[in-house]
Amino acid sequence: LQTHSKALTDLISSRMAAAREHNRAISAEVAAIKRADADDLTGVANRAKLIRDIGRDMIQGPATGGGSVVAICDLDGFKRANDVFGHAAGDALLIAFGQRLAEEFSGAATVARMGGDEFAVFWRDGLSTAELFAAGDRICELAAQPVEWNGKKLTVGTSCGITEAGPYAN
Repeated sequence: LQTHSKALTDLISSRMAAAREHNRAISAEVAAIKRADADDLTGVANRAKLIRDIGRDMIQGPATGGGSVVAICDLDGFKRANDVFGHAAGDALLIAFGQRLAEEFSGAATVARMGGDEFAVFWRDGLSTAELFAAGDRICELAAQPVEWNGKKLTVGTSCGITEAGPYAN
């Protein structure tokens, strides 16, 4: 009886170890997939994820508008802040702007860092004209908010272009 009990205990232990290893492997795979779609510094989507989302989800609207919307933003004054205060300060600016964009728009849009100091926001379902102008204004406001870094207030602005997808031209 004692031999059978030990064999059963060993069997259960080995099955539990196999299940733990299986769960660990699945968690690692899920984490790798998330990392592959995210910008390492800011945590928002990366260029590859944005391009995939646009390719999969872009809606072509009528000539009068109403299709998907993409905003491309470049931080004004970023290079100067990066050169004067160093890369850690530049990283703080990028992280803050990326987080602000994500907090503001990620429920309705894909927010991505394209590289360097360039970001994009993609609204699959489009925006009304009023929403489009409000989004552009809000992006500029988010960029202009100072970033506290090492006892200093770092301030940048943004140049932002917004386009709406219309029908394909012949």
